[in-house]
Amino acid sequence: MPHTPIKALAVIALGVGVGLADMSMRGGNIVVAKERTPPVAPAPRPSPDQTSPTQTPSVEQNSAVREITPAEAKEWYDKGAIFLDARPRKDSERDGRIPGSQLLGPGDLDRSPPPAILDVLDPEKEVVIYCIGGDCHDSHNLATLLEARGFTKLLVFTDGFPGWVAAGYEVDTSPLPPE
Repeated sequence: MPHTPIKALAVIALGVGVGLADMSMRGGNIVVAKERTPPVAPAPRPSPDQTSPTQTPSVEQNSAVREITPAEAKEWYDKGAIFLDARPRKDSERDGRIPGSQLLGPGDLDRSPPPAILDVLDPEKEVVIYCIGGDCHDSHNLATLLEARGFTKLLVFTDGFPGWVAAGYEVDTSPLPPE
């Protein structure tokens, strides 16, 4: 008897079902869809005696990442620290950005070729990273990725760009250079 496409599909479906049932009975994991990695949760806020830019960032003994407030971000800005804007380009174009900051999102680190900013960042110097604050974890995620690449002085501005604006600090609204 010739096999019809419907019979062939039925045999395949039966085989898949038996295989899944067997895997389940043996304690195997069945993954129906690709699981998303949850965002990196923010680190605890530093105590007031750990917040001065003149001190070595060290909220956690094992981490090069420290959270900072709007006033601390402004102090680091005035000292010439590098600022990285982890927001999407469209947000920076629409709302503006902290003057002199460079766009670098967590996903940009895997681009080929890598963003040019990575060639000029010094892993031993302070780097302030911000996004939109609140529930946005892009700045923390970027800090974690940079820490894995050897950066040792990463400062996450937890209030992000809205905190900068709310504090009344200068904003750059000039057009961004082409990508």
